[in-house]
Amino acid sequence: MQQKRFDIDSKALPALYDAGQAARGREAWVAALQGCDASAPATAAADRPDAVRLLDAVFSSSPFLSGLIAKRPRTVLQLLADGPEAALAAATGGLAAQADGVDEPSLMRLLRLAKQDVALITALADLAGAWPLERVTAALTAFADTCVRLSVDHLIAKYAGRGAWQAPAAAPAHAWFGLVTLAMGKLGAGELNYSSDIDLVLLYDPDRVACDDIGELPRHFNKFSHDLNAILEARTADGYVFRTDLRLRPDPGATPPVISLAAAENYYHSVGQTWERAAMIKARAITGAPDSIAAVRAIIDPFVWRRHLDFWAIEDVHAIKQQIHAHKGGGTITVAGHNIKLGRGGIREIEFFAQTQQLIWAGREPALRVAPTVQALDALVAGGHVSRTVADVLAAAYRYLRKVEHRLQMVDDQQTHSLPDTPDELRRIACLMGEPDVDAFTAALTGHMRAVNSHYADLFEETELPAVGGNLVFTGTDLDPGTAETLTGFGYRDTEKATELVRAWFAGRYRATRSKRAQALMNRLVPVLLQAVGRTADPDAALLRFDRFLQGLPSGVQLFSLFTANPELLSVLAEMMGSAPRLADYLAQHAGLMDAMLAPGFFTELPGPDAIAATLESRLAMAADFEGELDAARAATNEIKFQANLQLLRGTQTVEQVSDALSDLAAAAIAALLPRVVRQFAPRYGDVPGGAFAVLALGRLGSREMTAQSDLDLVFIYDAPPEASHSTGPKEVAVSAYYAQLSQRLVTALSAPTASGRLYEVDMRLRPSGNAGPVAVSLAGFAEYQHRNAWTWEHMALTRGRVVASTGDLAPRLEKVVREVLQRSRERDRLAVEVDDMRGRVRKEFGSDDPWDVKQRDGGLVDVEFICQFLMLAHAEENPECLAPAIGEAVGRLAAIGALTEAQAGVLTEAQHLWHSIQAILRLTVQGRFDPANASADQKDALARATGAVDFDALVAQMARVASRVEALYRELVGAPATAGREAERKSNEEG
Repeated sequence: MQQKRFDIDSKALPALYDAGQAARGREAWVAALQGCDASAPATAAADRPDAVRLLDAVFSSSPFLSGLIAKRPRTVLQLLADGPEAALAAATGGLAAQADGVDEPSLMRLLRLAKQDVALITALADLAGAWPLERVTAALTAFADTCVRLSVDHLIAKYAGRGAWQAPAAAPAHAWFGLVTLAMGKLGAGELNYSSDIDLVLLYDPDRVACDDIGELPRHFNKFSHDLNAILEARTADGYVFRTDLRLRPDPGATPPVISLAAAENYYHSVGQTWERAAMIKARAITGAPDSIAAVRAIIDPFVWRRHLDFWAIEDVHAIKQQIHAHKGGGTITVAGHNIKLGRGGIREIEFFAQTQQLIWAGREPALRVAPTVQALDALVAGGHVSRTVADVLAAAYRYLRKVEHRLQMVDDQQTHSLPDTPDELRRIACLMGEPDVDAFTAALTGHMRAVNSHYADLFEETELPAVGGNLVFTGTDLDPGTAETLTGFGYRDTEKATELVRAWFAGRYRATRSKRAQALMNRLVPVLLQAVGRTADPDAALLRFDRFLQGLPSGVQLFSLFTANPELLSVLAEMMGSAPRLADYLAQHAGLMDAMLAPGFFTELPGPDAIAATLESRLAMAADFEGELDAARAATNEIKFQANLQLLRGTQTVEQVSDALSDLAAAAIAALLPRVVRQFAPRYGDVPGGAFAVLALGRLGSREMTAQSDLDLVFIYDAPPEASHSTGPKEVAVSAYYAQLSQRLVTALSAPTASGRLYEVDMRLRPSGNAGPVAVSLAGFAEYQHRNAWTWEHMALTRGRVVASTGDLAPRLEKVVREVLQRSRERDRLAVEVDDMRGRVRKEFGSDDPWDVKQRDGGLVDVEFICQFLMLAHAEENPECLAPAIGEAVGRLAAIGALTEAQAGVLTEAQHLWHSIQAILRLTVQGRFDPANASADQKDALARATGAVDFDALVAQMARVASRVEALYRELVGAPATAGREAERKSNEEG
């Protein structure tokens, strides 16, 4: 295979810094070549003009690299002749085989010589422009990983030989032993810098260490860590491998260098700090048995990735950055002596910019859990949290600053991040950067640092809450006259009561307002809150609801921080308190839903069915077990419900759009949970060979007309081949019992309350034979029942049926049965009699004189549905295209076949929209019966807005008019043929 040459970018080459040093370096290089027995192609490659320029520039600027070139001429020649990838493979490819079984001094020498080669190859590939930053850091990281793993393998065997434990039977030992080595910082992120130390956290899992005396493990691991440091860090005649830092472990001043998983869990879940959460974003296991690594991730992930948004993270990380500035002298942007890692506009600000937003958002958005800095910025752009322009600016600055950092360290292999403070030494770095002079270097560097600092400052800039004019004093016991005047100006009538409520908050009477942090945040928030609530139609009532909201919160700091960072949310909350107390009460019980309101498009967009399904799948996939999956399903579903309902309340989506979203959501939840229920069911009951299962949705889920409080009308159908009589699991049950129990498990998964709330109420009374029938029915039994025994009202319900989840190929076969049932031949007048009789029974049992009971009132939703269902059943035999689960769609199809005139269709369309809109808003805003006399103006406005009425009075008039028209239409389309049918039956009976 043709070998790749060393491609040198002449535009990227360093400039000559010191001609005298360059000449001396070249003399040493020529001398080294004389004893090297170089091949002709290698010598020719070294004589290339661009290679000569590269080496001379290195000789002139870097004593460290000049020394390595003289020591390792063969490595340089291979690099120049074959390219950096081939040279790197030659230097590191055989390390594992060479290290196998050698003694400790030999291992140390082997790693140190390999480090010299890797340092040479990466530096020259970097300086020549042959490798971008990401390839340089990846090469350094991969080599560090290899060194740690080979050292750990050696020490596992060493201590096993001493009887401390048994070595794993499988190789390599580090991959099957209970020592988890977490690579932290730049090593963890795959971004190791040129002369970096490596940050490690060592955790041991006693369950994966086979030993005679588990109590001795701490002592053994303590010595193990010292030996590991010695192998990697001790300086010998061959140099060192990596400086090693173990101080990122929990409480390093009080804990041994290697701690148990139990100790780590106790620390992180009790006193772990924000800076440790940020550090753990980059944590990556490089040794450890798979189950031990999984146990570590189970400890770390909940600590780092909080389910609820944590805007205190911004303040905490900013405090850390301020401490860095104070202690490292990085308070201003300069060049001479500036610390490009920790100073203003430096690398750490870019990292903090990404990490802080990851801490806030990635608990809810797993796609943001990315360790490399530039990739994290890209993920934040994809998630809608950072603009592409800002990310590109920061990424360019990051690459430039890392390039500078590498050149600082290439000079003498020092782990430095500070620029020189003398003009001549600054010129050395400018030359290594390929800049023509110090001024050009200064301009480029400060340009990047100022851009970084500007964007960093924008992120950490304290949110300015709107100014509120007037007095607001809540100290003492007497009502301050100025405060009363201000509150009156806001719109409050009972200013004394309002003052009393706010004083209770500051007195710490509620859990949410007791801590000092909560009190400090409230001092800033209360004026803005009072003004926002004052803008509602009834501020006094809305403030009382907010008070109840505070009483129900377990903690206030997170929510108050959220409001401080996003004051516009206060207006939304005040709006809810005024117009939708039921929704506000729900929010008080699930305050974490406020987090969802910060997602891009939360107030203006609703996710489509594919996005809903993807969200549920991603959230459920993060769960550790079945209970976690149930919690995740409830959390994700409730967030989307809340989003849809809030948009309906605010009028940004129509009731039909919200119903579609809520229906898609319920269907997606069933489809996501079904395979997980089957999987959880299988260990005990196995499966039914060749069997299939389907969930048939009826009611509002079937017709895609769900509202905030809709339950799920479900029918469970199964099918199995004749030869399958029992399940295959340890507990063998008959096929019918298997699917009955599977159905019950699915119902429980959907309806059981958990820590994250309840998903849905499930109603199975529409199954064949109702509550007297089996929980799950076979496909053949379902078809037999529907054709022979079902009542007409059951076929009316079946017009709304659709399959929302299934296994195997059952769905199309079940849909075929449903179509055949609905398209059967029917005698129109007889059908009208049965439909009208059913309407009479419903009216007798549930009828209402309350005009706001829009479902059961005369001319209400039930009448609209009965008209459409009657017409579909009457015409489906000859016109099957008229069938549609949703009433709105059915009206259009019935008009298309001539079953409805254009005017009749218009009456039903208007009625369906009106009643459905009113019902959706009432179920969202009130508990129990709606009383216009006691309803707030905000609630009335919400009703008018959702229905498109000019105002509430116009809505009342429209309701009366529409109800009257629907009543007349029912009498014409159903009542008249029913009367004719009864008359025909009477005559037939008399003649008989």
